Amino acid sequence: MSGIVNNMIKDKLDKLEQVKLNLDLKINELSIESNDVE
Repeated sequence: MSGIVNNMIKDKLDKLEQVKLNLDLKINELSIESNDVE
């Protein structure tokens, strides 16, 4: 039972890591764009 829960948690963490990386990329893109405007 605990093995299944651990795998679920691991999957969630992996997904969160992907989301975080995507957000970091988006933030970098936005920062670059806003710098271009000035």
